[in-house]
Amino acid sequence: MKYVALLRGVNVGSKNRVKMENLKNCFKLLQFKDIRTYLQSGNIVFEYSQEEPKILESLIEKALSQSLEIETKVLIKTVEEMASIEETYPFEEKLEFSKSQIYVTFLSDLPEQNYVLAMNSSVYTDSETCLDCYRIVGKMIYVYCESGYSKTIFNNAFFEKKLKILSTTRNWKTTTQLINLLKAIVPEK
Repeated sequence: MKYVALLRGVNVGSKNRVKMENLKNCFKLLQFKDIRTYLQSGNIVFEYSQEEPKILESLIEKALSQSLEIETKVLIKTVEEMASIEETYPFEEKLEFSKSQIYVTFLSDLPEQNYVLAMNSSVYTDSETCLDCYRIVGKMIYVYCESGYSKTIFNNAFFEKKLKILSTTRNWKTTTQLINLLKAIVPEK
């Protein structure tokens, strides 16, 4: 199976600094194959015999702590989840012109429906005039930020507080690059 590991808070500020080569070596020790990193911020694509994503998350978190002394949360996404991102993108009218303003927030689990409903009714109404907006689709949140991610209220802290689950966000370019890296992996037989 092909997976993406999204590490939270790696190489951001002075905490959890790690070279990508060291990260790849840690993944090799776990017997992962065809390991590829993207950028310096904890985006890793790899292949491994079929395993439950939650088990992989725990396994990687433990290995990072023990071998690299990094304490971080990891979200694993399957090739199927990543492939669905472009198919379920909800802001089609904004995609062609504004890729630099589009983000995907990855959730650790499906959010509880009562939190989603409370959040949507109190914070966001779907209108053409909305400058920053989001749409929850399964275990992903598509975020459109007119003035950029650093200025929006729709960030990880916002979603984690409202949905009470772990999240991590990647911009559209990084997300599509990770999808392309997954496509490039030819599974071992």
